Amino acid sequence: MTEQITVRGYAATDPESRNLPDGTVVVTFRLASTPRRFDQQSNSWRDGHTNWLTVQAFRLLGVNVLASVKKGQPVVVVGRLKIRFWDGDRGRHTAVDVDAVSVGHDLALGTACFQRTVSSAPPAGTPGG
Repeated sequence: MTEQITVRGYAATDPESRNLPDGTVVVTFRLASTPRRFDQQSNSWRDGHTNWLTVQAFRLLGVNVLASVKKGQPVVVVGRLKIRFWDGDRGRHTAVDVDAVSVGHDLALGTACFQRTVSSAPPAGTPGG
């Protein structure tokens, strides 16, 4: 199953980097997403069920996530949903992953200072680009 989704939540772990056998950088972190709703009867906010996902960011996006996102920070992730099933020692298991195409801080909850990544490749549309 591969569907594009947008998830808003908190980085539950610091991002970790590894290289695939072909040298591709992949950075992963866990994301906790808990919807909130206002309960008019109690006049208070209520937390819903927390969904836990593993976010994977490849190549330059992964490098930028590694440099920018820290555990506990609010983030918005856009990517392709992957649900995996496998049988293990304790029965059937399920993992929910997001292959990110975009990751950013949730500016509804704070501010950020953007800094463009300097690339060694010439911009598209220029000679050699």
